[in-house]
Amino acid sequence: MRFKLSAPPTRNRTPLHRLGALVAGLFCVGSGGIALTVAVTGARVSGGFWFLPDAINQTVGRVVFAVCGVICFAIAGMAFRDTRAPSDTP
Repeated sequence: MRFKLSAPPTRNRTPLHRLGALVAGLFCVGSGGIALTVAVTGARVSGGFWFLPDAINQTVGRVVFAVCGVICFAIAGMAFRDTRAPSDTP
């Protein structure tokens, strides 16, 4: 079984599709911004693994938040790329 990762054909990119891509991109930018803010600032991350000391749990939490923030920004970039795609409608 093969999977092909590519953008949909340009004929399917209607103005409604472009609006949806813009909304999805803005949502991902907001989520990524919150995740990176938690990772970078001194906010305390609660929870974690019970068998690890608190300092290590904080570091693991910050790394996870940072990675998720970067992933959100990458997804937002792909969504914003779809907003610039040409549409078939005049």
